[in-house]
Amino acid sequence: MKRQLNQRQKNFAKIRVQEPHLTNAEVSLKAGYNSKAPATLSQQAYELMKKPEIKLEMAKWSNEAENTVYKVMTTATQRMEDDERNGATWGNLARQSADSILDRVHGKATQRVESTNTSLSLSIDLSGVNDNRTDS
Repeated sequence: MKRQLNQRQKNFAKIRVQEPHLTNAEVSLKAGYNSKAPATLSQQAYELMKKPEIKLEMAKWSNEAENTVYKVMTTATQRMEDDERNGATWGNLARQSADSILDRVHGKATQRVESTNTSLSLSIDLSGVNDNRTDS
């Protein structure tokens, strides 16, 4: 049976998606968790992010997050066209923000690497081979 989220938990999920630039401690504090110690706030955020209910709540904000990504990328493109040197820097930051937003909503993509080791042992007995060479 799924537990209902309280208001602070709902706020946490919403803020985590809407303001990806904030640290976990800042999100916890802004959501209403009370602690002066950043480590405690970060630990609370870590525990919250493990809950499936929080992930479902964050998914509700998926459309908004994707719209934000679109706006960020559109603005970055415009800035790059207006001022190539500074716009490229802004565009890179925008892309990183967009990646962060999507990672928080949909989960971070994992990279999987597969490797296979194969060994081959070859023994050749040349002791019984006739030497038919002719020396010139």
